[in-house]
Amino acid sequence: MMLTPIEINFSPDESDLSEIFTWTTFPSNNWSEIQRCFENNCLAVAIQDGKTIGFIAYKYEDLVCIYVSMAETKMDFQKRGVAKFMIDNLRKKYLYTEYKAFILTCAPKETKYIWEKIGFETYPEGARYDDKTCMFLIFGNVCKVEPIQEYPRLPANRIEIWDSAGNTENEKAKWTAPFQLKEGSNMLVQPALFFGNYDWIIEITHNGKSKKMRYKDYNGKRGIYECIYIDEIK
Repeated sequence: MMLTPIEINFSPDESDLSEIFTWTTFPSNNWSEIQRCFENNCLAVAIQDGKTIGFIAYKYEDLVCIYVSMAETKMDFQKRGVAKFMIDNLRKKYLYTEYKAFILTCAPKETKYIWEKIGFETYPEGARYDDKTCMFLIFGNVCKVEPIQEYPRLPANRIEIWDSAGNTENEKAKWTAPFQLKEGSNMLVQPALFFGNYDWIIEITHNGKSKKMRYKDYNGKRGIYECIYIDEIK
């Protein structure tokens, strides 16, 4: 018998939630998180033949990132691309919003390899102060941050990033991103987004003038700590 296509539902009801609780392998003490996401309209479910076969519970981490709190595919439907289907549809839902990336913590750490297949990347070494395995997936329209050795000549207007919070006078930056400003504005055409530590040093060069400091001293008041996010030249 041919199964019907998988559908995504961003507005599940109580019956969908109850069905998830009949098959999820998450311990019952974690169910309250799924419930909270449901109550905050942050629960997406995959449906096939009228049955709930997968879910993603998420929340808004800050002004830029969406945190995937919990996700699971029903055992009988695993290895069929259900998780990727849900992430792809969630990405489409938020593509033209202020949100630019998904983030998550791998628990257990072995789930890293599943998320890598979907397109998630691991945070750079030293970007976190804990030993958790954290990953991200950028989906928004942002300027690309590249390792600095890939640029034979640095662009005139650029953001440089060091993987250090200390004295960097004798060190070269590790990453850079070119940027353009909107006409008559200090706002970037495409914001720069990089999953580094908020204590790391950044340097912004514009019209021959440079400004160097820790990221949190430049943009910390906005409360964006999960990533280095620059959308304005100050």
